[in-house]
Amino acid sequence: MERDINYLMSKGYSIEELLATVLHSVVENYLSKVSGEAKIGNCICFQGATAKNRALVAAFEQRLQKPIFVSKYCHLTGALGCALEVMETYSGKTKFRGLDLYKKDIPIKNEVCELCTNHCKLKVATIDNEIVAFGFLCGRDYHYKKFVSKTKGIFDFTKERKKVLSTSTKDKTATIGIPAALHLVDELDLWIDFFSRLGVSVITSMDCPEPVATGKRLAQAEFCAPVAAFHGHIAYLVDKCDYIFAPFYLEKDAPQEARRQYCYYTQFAPALGHLLPEAFTKLLSPVLNYEIQPLQSRMALFNACKKMNIDANYLEIMMAFEQALAAHKEKSKKLLKVGTQFLKSHNGMAVVLLGRPYNALLDSMNKSIPSMFVNLGIPVLYQDMIDYSSKDVEDINDLLTAFHWHYASKIIETAHVISRKDGLYPVLVTSFKCAPDSFVMEYFKRIMDKAGKPYLILQLDEHDSTVGYETRIEAAIRSFKNHYASLGVPAKQVRVVPAITRESLQGKTVLLPNWDIMAARLLRANLQREGIEAHILYEDDTLIAKGTRTNTGQCIPLNIIAYEYIDYVEKHNLNPAKTILWMADSEISCNIRMYPYFIKSIFDSYGKGFEETQVFVGDISFREVSVKAAIYTYFAFMFSGLLRRAGCHFRPYECIPGSTDKAVKQTMQEFEQAFRDEIEWSDALGNMVQRFKTIKVKRTNRPKVAIFGDLYVRDNDVMNQNLIAFIEKHGGEVITTPYNYYARMIANPYFKKWFREGKYRAIVTGKTLLTAVELMEKKYYSYFETLLNEPNPVYTVDFEKLLSQFGVTMYHTGESFDNLIKIFSLLQHYPDIKLFVQTSPAFCCPSLITEAMAHKIYEVTGVPVVSLTYDGTGSFKNDAVVPYLTLLQDTVVQKEAGKKLS
Repeated sequence: MERDINYLMSKGYSIEELLATVLHSVVENYLSKVSGEAKIGNCICFQGATAKNRALVAAFEQRLQKPIFVSKYCHLTGALGCALEVMETYSGKTKFRGLDLYKKDIPIKNEVCELCTNHCKLKVATIDNEIVAFGFLCGRDYHYKKFVSKTKGIFDFTKERKKVLSTSTKDKTATIGIPAALHLVDELDLWIDFFSRLGVSVITSMDCPEPVATGKRLAQAEFCAPVAAFHGHIAYLVDKCDYIFAPFYLEKDAPQEARRQYCYYTQFAPALGHLLPEAFTKLLSPVLNYEIQPLQSRMALFNACKKMNIDANYLEIMMAFEQALAAHKEKSKKLLKVGTQFLKSHNGMAVVLLGRPYNALLDSMNKSIPSMFVNLGIPVLYQDMIDYSSKDVEDINDLLTAFHWHYASKIIETAHVISRKDGLYPVLVTSFKCAPDSFVMEYFKRIMDKAGKPYLILQLDEHDSTVGYETRIEAAIRSFKNHYASLGVPAKQVRVVPAITRESLQGKTVLLPNWDIMAARLLRANLQREGIEAHILYEDDTLIAKGTRTNTGQCIPLNIIAYEYIDYVEKHNLNPAKTILWMADSEISCNIRMYPYFIKSIFDSYGKGFEETQVFVGDISFREVSVKAAIYTYFAFMFSGLLRRAGCHFRPYECIPGSTDKAVKQTMQEFEQAFRDEIEWSDALGNMVQRFKTIKVKRTNRPKVAIFGDLYVRDNDVMNQNLIAFIEKHGGEVITTPYNYYARMIANPYFKKWFREGKYRAIVTGKTLLTAVELMEKKYYSYFETLLNEPNPVYTVDFEKLLSQFGVTMYHTGESFDNLIKIFSLLQHYPDIKLFVQTSPAFCCPSLITEAMAHKIYEVTGVPVVSLTYDGTGSFKNDAVVPYLTLLQDTVVQKEAGKKLS
């Protein structure tokens, strides 16, 4: 800040302007990096001596547009709080020795207690012939010479779990290692038991020291702490066993009309493990969806065992698995029974820890949070010790259907059950950067607010320190006790389950997200032809920044779309009740499926009539509108994508600057008319060809740069800060991926994936549609072929073989899977690509997976990958490509000079 102030002073700004700048900078820094605007309510109290700065308080009020209360004793709030705490909790005779204590000589000596293995270092003071000692870790007094447990009689779920889940292993040299991380934590006892039954020695990484710190050094991207820890656990096992068992877990069995997928990182975690060179040959990663695909999963497990040369046939291996699985299920029942019996016998308050097992159960991750509660005399249970039936959660079935994640759904279910049980209070333990839990927290809070029940959310950071957790836990316990004593806190009127619609768009003003202005314009024209009043959301840097201020860990396009919608409705005086936001549905395990629900929640919280606005969830093809609309949608994506590609093909070489952009602009206007059926498509395409043929070009040897990545950012010139123009300015020619190319790239890999999964109906439907579209496409592609001088590409890459180099399987799906397919498909069609640029928004899980694979992509293809992450702050990101483009340009110049010399 001091540097910035000096710079502004040199520019001649006044002292008043500089002071105002500092104040607003402090406000923005606090709201963006400390609190988060979305977490601030309407009743705000500014505490601490800083509140004496009236100008700072005014800056916060101006920014938040809310009044802020400041006590005239704000500088004493900490001291007053301590005094109140003592007054309320201490009822005995005071031991205060008076203010003259400092005048007395108080000898202090050091002692080490030898009564137990704690070996406490004691401070022993003598005051008025009385001995006072402190430093005890247990519960004994100085004059009592035996160990006294501080937690005697307090229910501790960690000890109960160890009793139930203990599994004996053979004392031999380890053959297989199992990482105690991510999805494997929940079933660690299952796999220890399974391999032990086959006579295989097993070790786990439960004793891995500092797995997060180690993993952060090894991981190739900024993952959440649990994924970083997974890297650390793999590294710990590498030199301690012959094989490492890290299976792919994709999905659990689910209720009807719902899905229970593992989070995106978990689905790709073993692939990330394969990126560690030392682990690549040792990792065994079968795809195990044994609840959904029992036969395929059992065969995959058998094949993994045969790689280890286990002396057992298929039946013996399967028998060992079935026995271990049965034992695991029995242990789960025992844990439920332990929890149920405790709650029946317990007359008082208890805490239930909610969260992913790898956050809540592992000592290396949970910051000793369970022990903190027990040490304070509060019994603690874990969520899998709370018994309930499907009937107990039927009130939130719609929300559970929306949540497609396994652990997230379990957290929401248990929270709902706890909200209705007197004396049980939830503590949600999560990690920073956990995108699925950023959605969980929102609905967890809504469930508790509706029940009028206090709760605690603890987000674990990447540091070892427990400072801060104790204070918050103590405050939470006080809140829980106050509620338990009164049981009369009024519930809030909160809509827990956001209401979205899948009904007709007719009769509504439809607003479309602006992720690609060229495609969006043709989609708008398509809907207008169907008689639907459609508009495109406006996007600029200010709206992007405004949207990201309310972000609490979700992918930032979600917040951007929500606040662009609010801005558009308010600026155009639209009636929110008669306006609807269109959003695409999704089945993959990343966050996109939750977008409509969370955006609707933002509208509900915003108020001002937006509680009545609707969010429509539909197919990306608009097939629910009509068959013709679906066909037109395909061609809208095809025409817009190929026109963008044509612009990139001509613009860098145009002799008259601006002539290509003019041709693109005029063509887009005619395309819109064509998609409203006002002119023939062939006329619009023919005119396009004539316009581009008049552009004078001078072809030079520019390096080709291929852009790929997140759908919202890749073709969004506002969000990606005009990346195409920037690359062209610095000497490159951009290769984009038109949507029809993309569809053809991923078609065969997905057909093979569906065949393995037994989705034969999807294969037949998909192949029929693809064949029909390709036939129609031929007629129109010829116009673009004239401009691009390239035939419609056919992709014949052996994707299964290529994906295996990255540890990725044909069972995977999502953007990371697609990115690898795109990279190798583009190289087949454009073998002279010199640079890949990956674009992504902040908090995008799939993008980080691909970013972690960048060094492997370079190793396999010889083409470097630059990852650009746009965080919505306005800071320029595209400069990262300049060194690569400069180097490529120098290489081109050297080659041309060499040719001239020869």
